[in-house]
Amino acid sequence: MRYNKRMQGQSKGKANNDIIAAIATAQGAGGIGIVRLSGNGCIAVADAVFTAQDAQSLNSRPGYTLAYGHVGRPGEATVVDEALATVMRAPHSYTKEDVVELNVHGGPTSLRRTLNLVLESGARIAEPGEFTRRAFLSGRVDLAQAEAVLDVIEARTKRAGDVAVRQLTGALSQQVEKIAAALAELLVDLDAAVDFSDEDLDLACREAVMTSVDRVAESVDTILAGAAEGEVVRAGVRLAIIGRPNVGKSSLLNALLRRDRAIVTPVPGTTRDVLEETIAIDGVAFILVDTAGIRHTDDDVESKGVARSRRSLAEADMVALVVDAAAGVTAEDVALLGEARVLPTIVIGNKSDLLSESPDRPDLNDEEVDYISVSAKTGEEIDTLEKLFLSRALGGRVLATDEVLVSNARHADALRRAKAAVARARAALSDGLSEEFAASEIRTALSCVGEITGRDVSADILDRIFGRFCIGK
Repeated sequence: MRYNKRMQGQSKGKANNDIIAAIATAQGAGGIGIVRLSGNGCIAVADAVFTAQDAQSLNSRPGYTLAYGHVGRPGEATVVDEALATVMRAPHSYTKEDVVELNVHGGPTSLRRTLNLVLESGARIAEPGEFTRRAFLSGRVDLAQAEAVLDVIEARTKRAGDVAVRQLTGALSQQVEKIAAALAELLVDLDAAVDFSDEDLDLACREAVMTSVDRVAESVDTILAGAAEGEVVRAGVRLAIIGRPNVGKSSLLNALLRRDRAIVTPVPGTTRDVLEETIAIDGVAFILVDTAGIRHTDDDVESKGVARSRRSLAEADMVALVVDAAAGVTAEDVALLGEARVLPTIVIGNKSDLLSESPDRPDLNDEEVDYISVSAKTGEEIDTLEKLFLSRALGGRVLATDEVLVSNARHADALRRAKAAVARARAALSDGLSEEFAASEIRTALSCVGEITGRDVSADILDRIFGRFCIGK
């Protein structure tokens, strides 16, 4: 079993043998829409609402078969829609239960009517993520793979999708399981030393045990090395573009988007609200937030825009502070830089096209902050600026295309706690304490690692994880 047996059957208090149903496709009109059913008896429920053109019941069909017909209310001649019914029999399905998918036209009315017929015939509405939760409970996937399902759905870029797919196929889980196996083996040795302490068992000497502990620590460090960058790839970077009025923030946004999105005029204070757009730089999503110029103003509307700009700054992951390279850095620019420096910040000297020669780095009262001169109007150095954004977001790290990254904050936290427990075990052995102290810490580390794949996880954690899913998944 891939996870703690005490969790079996727990699904927010509802029985795992219920027949569940939900619309599995996105909201809105589309060519095809799917109503999915899962659970023992779901084929009979589908048979109650689906009539095949060849008059053969779904229950008489083998798994992985498709039937053409229509859906309608049982006992009535009224047809709700044409449909294709797909039958997948346990254990060869997403949930490892019997599964039926009713494929109808993708309009909201047809889908809603089909779902209501299914619910009237004995199914109940699925909870968010309950199909994937059942896949986890049945052992088809571990918890890290189940979470990767949502990451695949939400991936904003190809790189984020690739990272999620590698986790979905078990690449991360395999690395985690190797660490768990090493910890378990180490625990056996330490427990043996405790059990046979009266016989002065030499456990191949304490130094050898500490060497094994060091190897485990190195393995944890290796898998944690790209965690920060993995979270960036998965979630993207929220980049606030700030600065005084009329320094070219909106022009910079347009240059980065390669299209005119924001209104640009020579009048200071044109931007009154916050604009958000997303771009991908080498597979990393950057959510660009164009803000109103920050300055003191008596204009009520503009002052509200300034307040929103400051909120955007507070919510950002990174800051692009735009200054007017042609006019020179002002005291207001330096003050804004002081506010922004709590986050990774890049100062961008815009309007370099107005200068007769390459500008020198201005005095920013901060020698360590990155500075780059660009022209949003001509596009000069915009490509270089994008590379700088990416480098700062990834901490200067170059990601390999086939690298297995820890991209989930929950996984990274569990690994960091495991690392700390292993370090405490190493310290106990080094200080000459009883192996019992080290064994206790290794047991803690093993539990932390088990949280990732679901070997040791509570119902509350499962509720939080699967509660983020859509109902049809």
